[in-house]
Amino acid sequence: MKIKLNLHRRNKLDFPFSKESEMKVKSFIQFRAKVLLNAYKDFISEGNWVLDVGCGSGQLAKIIQRKTNCIVTGIDVDNFLNVTMPFKVMKEESEIPFKDNHFDVVMFNGVLHHIPTANQYSLIRDGLRVSKCVLIFDAYNTITNEVLCWIMCKLRLPYNKVYQNYMEIEDYERMFRYLNLNYERLEIKSAWYYPLKHFAFNLNHKLKRK
Repeated sequence: MKIKLNLHRRNKLDFPFSKESEMKVKSFIQFRAKVLLNAYKDFISEGNWVLDVGCGSGQLAKIIQRKTNCIVTGIDVDNFLNVTMPFKVMKEESEIPFKDNHFDVVMFNGVLHHIPTANQYSLIRDGLRVSKCVLIFDAYNTITNEVLCWIMCKLRLPYNKVYQNYMEIEDYERMFRYLNLNYERLEIKSAWYYPLKHFAFNLNHKLKRK
């Protein structure tokens, strides 16, 4: 499989970011990665081509790549990377800029609650167009989750507006049924002191319409 992409690297994002804040963000991302990888362990294998939609800084994607030996590409609405990885800017917020079946897996890691509902539908549908499997990792709509999400976003991108559009599990399942998709709820395991509560789904193919 060939892929032509520009490699982007930003040593520092364009905002004042103290070393203490940077360490807190990295520590949180590493802890979150453990929770996420436990949910994804049966779906990402060595050598898989994986797309991380809304990859942000790319730090989470790099941890997933290192732990699973997969090959991760990132896309986002702008280049927020502070790691080196294959990356493309999304020209449209509701479209994935790759050809059909380009990847083995598409991941939406805590990103869908940052976009409008209509775009959530479009991106999930497009994820299944470009891959064999779509994995969704999101957080429950709680005060704790909303506040911590806002803080983490502001630590990374303090000048950006934080848009939050959380959906409950029932909302996701309603969306999957509307899109006529087959889905599987994934088990989430985390330490009792981990502050966020997550859920995850695997979407692996479309159901045949009757």
